[in-house]
Amino acid sequence: FFFLMIRRPPRSTQSRSSAASDVYKRQVHGESTRKMLGKPTTLAEARVEVDRVCKRHSCPEINLREISYEDSEKGFFEILSQLTAAPKLDPATFRDTLDLLKKTEPNHLTVIAEERATGRIVGTAALIIEQKLLRGAGRCGHIEDVVVDKGMRGKNLGKRLVDVLGDLSEILGCYKVILDCEEKNVAFYNKCGYATKSVGMAKYFADDQKKANSPSGATLLVPGSSSIKPPSPKL
Repeated sequence: FFFLMIRRPPRSTQSRSSAASDVYKRQVHGESTRKMLGKPTTLAEARVEVDRVCKRHSCPEINLREISYEDSEKGFFEILSQLTAAPKLDPATFRDTLDLLKKTEPNHLTVIAEERATGRIVGTAALIIEQKLLRGAGRCGHIEDVVVDKGMRGKNLGKRLVDVLGDLSEILGCYKVILDCEEKNVAFYNKCGYATKSVGMAKYFADDQKKANSPSGATLLVPGSSSIKPPSPKL
């Protein structure tokens, strides 16, 4: 098993909005995003943009939104468990962890797909915006932890989640957005507008086999143990 790194190709000059095009061009010359747009420079500051993009990609059956405190009791960890080991946090720990992320990781965002009829969480994905020193202090978006409930797969929900995070990456001035996936999922991400760019590598640190479970389906070798093949997600 190996990883493929997927890059979302930049939109054409004709289709790119003037503001986003301005971001891309000026980043190459080293100007700051805040100076360029006068808009939020972190996901934590971009609440209006996050809400707007989520609403645009929602549908009558599914509401896309930012994660909230109540989601620990709405099936969030049950969904994550379909991706990798995700023991449920008690409500207090869950709340404290979300608060810590907002305080210390302002460029981290988890998006939830909620079934309107039941309030049940049926999908999730996360975005991390990385500030770089190259490309004139450019930015890169990283899409992580994409998973859709097994009963909801094949209904375009995975694409909706990925599109939300891709759009937010562009709004926040990223010159690219990338992710790792298994070879069998390449076709899905191709449909989302992503192209194969390079091979992703990983090194996991674990005390035991259970902790060594990888969210991306890699086969891991832990000293003194046999190889471990974690579950792989489906979209």
